[in-house]
Amino acid sequence: NGYYGGARFALLPHSKKAPGSSPDADLELDLNTAPACLSVSKTKKSVFWGDDNQVDSDHPDRFTYFYQVLCQRGLRETSYWEVSWDGGIVEVAVSYIGIQRKGSGGLCCFGHNKLSWKLTCYPSGCTFWHNKLHRSGIPPAACNRVGVHLEYEEGRLTFYSFLDPERMVLLHQTQTFFTEPVYPAFSVDLGAKLKICNLKASSKP
Repeated sequence: NGYYGGARFALLPHSKKAPGSSPDADLELDLNTAPACLSVSKTKKSVFWGDDNQVDSDHPDRFTYFYQVLCQRGLRETSYWEVSWDGGIVEVAVSYIGIQRKGSGGLCCFGHNKLSWKLTCYPSGCTFWHNKLHRSGIPPAACNRVGVHLEYEEGRLTFYSFLDPERMVLLHQTQTFFTEPVYPAFSVDLGAKLKICNLKASSKP
């Protein structure tokens, strides 16, 4: 354990998934939730701004105002995943399936309701949001990469950044009580491209 830029860093315990190990959650993005301004790759692992979205614009599951997308599968077990991105501002979130999709109010926006939790990643730092309450002053995510560790039964959600492949900065941890499966979710601002990392591939020499 130690400190870096005012933030504590630590190796993940063996009971958790460290970088480069097999992922607990094989995540794929749900095309039907992506708004018209976002494009999802054919692999369903990347999302970015574009006008070639394959989704039905009238699908009831899609977000109509916010630049948000959910993953296909909800989680209710201990899971770990990582995302990386280029450019712009991104949000790394988890949400219950019941979050509203139509409209521009807080009930539709990750982190601004009781149904979702998010870490907004700016170049200058990060901010955590849940139910309209936020914690700012979190250091920026080094290398534009974030690891998310969900401990469902314990009600813990932890966000990590990376010093190197072996050491992880603890960006933020929140304690709550999950009552239903949570869906990994993301938002990308104009000019940003976010990718769900293939941890199996990254473990190869």
